[in-house]
Amino acid sequence: MFQADLVITTANIPGRKAPILITEEQVMQMKNGAVIIDLAAAQGGNCEVSEINKTIVKNGVKVIGTSIDPRSVSTNASDLYAKNIYNYIIHLTEGTNFKWDLEEEITDETLIVQNGTIRKN
Repeated sequence: MFQADLVITTANIPGRKAPILITEEQVMQMKNGAVIIDLAAAQGGNCEVSEINKTIVKNGVKVIGTSIDPRSVSTNASDLYAKNIYNYIIHLTEGTNFKWDLEEEITDETLIVQNGTIRKN
């Protein structure tokens, strides 16, 4: 987590305060410019420094405490995942055929099995 550019927290327990997942000490250890989006801020927050509907900056780390309902994020996440898979398949194909250009980094790093042989462990 300390090297992350972005952390999104959503942990809630119905009827109780949200659990602290990121302490203030951990925020202080994160790299300058990192962002934490705490979607549990309405229930007290998963980040110790979160405040509802406020953006707090601690040691160069931006902590956004929001009251956005985490259930509303699932559609956006699904759309983003679908778009990523679509672009990945487009990248690996030419017309209606797959192209296995192993000189190209994305193909080389993601092709696990080729002709029944495991390429990478």
